[in-house]
Amino acid sequence: LCRCVLPEIGDNLGEAKKETGEAAGWPGDENDGIVRKEEAGEAEDGKRRTGEVEAPTGERLTEESSVRVDLAQLYSPCAVLAEADSGRVLAEHNGQKRIYPASLTKLMTAVIVLEHVADLSETVTLSTEMFSLLYIRHASVAGFEPEETVCIKDLLYGILLPSGAECSIACAEKIAGSEEAFAELMNQKARELGMEDTHFCNATGLHEKEHFSTVCDMAVLLRYALQNDTLREILSCK
Repeated sequence: LCRCVLPEIGDNLGEAKKETGEAAGWPGDENDGIVRKEEAGEAEDGKRRTGEVEAPTGERLTEESSVRVDLAQLYSPCAVLAEADSGRVLAEHNGQKRIYPASLTKLMTAVIVLEHVADLSETVTLSTEMFSLLYIRHASVAGFEPEETVCIKDLLYGILLPSGAECSIACAEKIAGSEEAFAELMNQKARELGMEDTHFCNATGLHEKEHFSTVCDMAVLLRYALQNDTLREILSCK
């Protein structure tokens, strides 16, 4: 759905599937798809234009660069390619169309965890109650067990690599007391980052009608997230 051009990581981030603390390192699955207009109301096909000129169908070129990228043949109906350092959009296809972000949601979950937990060796005990709902909804899990005690750093790996819903909820409840309160922190951060067409209802990405974003907004989030050394290490590990 979205990818940044990284000077060091490159392709290690891979393709997305259908699916404050200075101490934390900061320097300063269900139901993927487009939100149809009858569901989203005012979803539009507007294009974010930052020095772009028209190119053949499925392509966008920038005046500052001769880079030509054809996105027309991608399986994904929405895509954006942007430079990680500058944020400059090199190409996009339906970049402003609303989508259900599914497990891409967990990128924001990890950002909030890192901004609210100074000591990643802190531990959390995963409550038995959360697992029943996750099993019913066939959520992806990392493999931790009910009542298991796990450190926050291991939960972060579980959030971002196997897309563990139990890890997301455990962190959400630890930080905000409930997943709903945690989602408010996510939405506040989205507003701060200028993610203008994004709204989170949960920490896992499990489908809800009012849980949506765009690939351009997700690219903004990814660029911000990669400024954190811990998050960058996790995302680029093999």
